[in-house]
Amino acid sequence: MTQEELPLKENRVLEVFNMSEIEKQIDKDTKWIKFNPGDKKTLKINPQQEIKKIEREYEGKKSEGYELQVVDVNSGTPKLWTVSRTLLQQLNDYIKEEIYTLTISRQGTGRETRYMIRPVVEQQ
Repeated sequence: MTQEELPLKENRVLEVFNMSEIEKQIDKDTKWIKFNPGDKKTLKINPQQEIKKIEREYEGKKSEGYELQVVDVNSGTPKLWTVSRTLLQQLNDYIKEEIYTLTISRQGTGRETRYMIRPVVEQQ
């Protein structure tokens, strides 16, 4: 049998979505929240969820970070988010005020990265 005569193996279709939904689907399928420069996401923090102190590497240097579970409000999917001590302190200021849903945007790259945090007023 030549290459052209080999029967094609069919893949099983798991889900169908259009190209406008592809980015949302990719975000939904990963367990990590990732911010690229200019990204803005609305996240909900569970104040009862444990926060893990972790060791991570950035630009060849080891540093401490913190891993917390959040819910991506747009997809409703639980995600893990690794943050710096500085960002965790900013998030904790909102948690102390019992504000758990936040819109977070990232500006800059590398060591110049800054996160802008804005509380979301939830309708009761």
